[in-house]
Amino acid sequence: MGKTKARTKIGFYISSPSWVNHQRWSYETARSLVGRGYRVEILTARKGKLYARARRYGLQVHRIRKAGMLVVDIVRLAFQLNQKHITTLFINYPGDVKTATLAARLAGVTNVIYRRGSVSPVKNTLTNRFIFNRFISSVITNSYANKRGMVQSSSKMFDPDTTRVIYNGLKLSGSVATTQTGHNYRNNGELMVGMMTHDVQPARFLRFFELLDQEGTDPDYFRFLLHGNGKSARDLKANLRNHPRLQKMVVWDNHSRNLVEFMNSIDVFVTGNTRNVFNHPLVYAMARNKPVIGYDEGSNPEVITHDENGYLLNRGNVEGVKERLEKLRDPQLRLRLGREARRSIERRFTHQQTIDQIEALLK
Repeated sequence: MGKTKARTKIGFYISSPSWVNHQRWSYETARSLVGRGYRVEILTARKGKLYARARRYGLQVHRIRKAGMLVVDIVRLAFQLNQKHITTLFINYPGDVKTATLAARLAGVTNVIYRRGSVSPVKNTLTNRFIFNRFISSVITNSYANKRGMVQSSSKMFDPDTTRVIYNGLKLSGSVATTQTGHNYRNNGELMVGMMTHDVQPARFLRFFELLDQEGTDPDYFRFLLHGNGKSARDLKANLRNHPRLQKMVVWDNHSRNLVEFMNSIDVFVTGNTRNVFNHPLVYAMARNKPVIGYDEGSNPEVITHDENGYLLNRGNVEGVKERLEKLRDPQLRLRLGREARRSIERRFTHQQTIDQIEALLK
């Protein structure tokens, strides 16, 4: 073990028991850092999935119980940080900022890193501005679009010089990442177009489908595979009842166990996501050699290079989506764009590159 690793002890503090982005990111990052020889401790709620999964994997986990009184919680956490000799502390949940930063200060932890992903932002209050300016060493986020939004809305809290972009890179090896399992939803050799129901507003889907309906598109040309559930999926199903011909072009993915299997089942991926946060399904599609179509907003331009690994269109340009899908019926074009899509992921968006950049922040 090198000198840096020997003197570094990394802590991940998350009080929320919910298994969402901030817990999943902490779990995957902790595993990878342990794999590189670092000493890691996770401090989290016992009832959460993070506690159970980390223990099952063999990571060092300590149960934390919040008293609900800020001073008590700060003292308790400071004691644990000092006892476990934590030198770098990651915070990945907005509700933990005050407790964790003040506890780290009390325990003498000088390297405090806050990660802002897709969760709710930290409120731009005088107290939080003081904390970010004085007690947080670095802020990391998952796209340049997200960084710009953070700095523009809270410039006194997020310093552009200490706010770094580290993408949520994909693992391109392992049984899940390399599986060829997919599902055949075709009827007559149609172009299979994948979409995520939570990606866009149902109305935007329907505008696109109605365009196809108006132009009398042959149902044997395209088949749309929709992945996801929840309110967006229910709204889409309800609205499609008024379009019986379009219903024949739509199928719901009920078999895929993960995004890799879903992407293996399609020919092209269309994303309606225009948010600033990292478009994770988009890079999954590209890693599976799929050409992609997206709007020129949010984080999409950071991933898609127009006419090279996919297509970028002006927001709301449903006619353009249809035109590109017509072109992508050509298998040679799909092959060319898909290969370049995979290469672009290998160059810039791998999990190994993500951990390399995180490792550079450790002290």
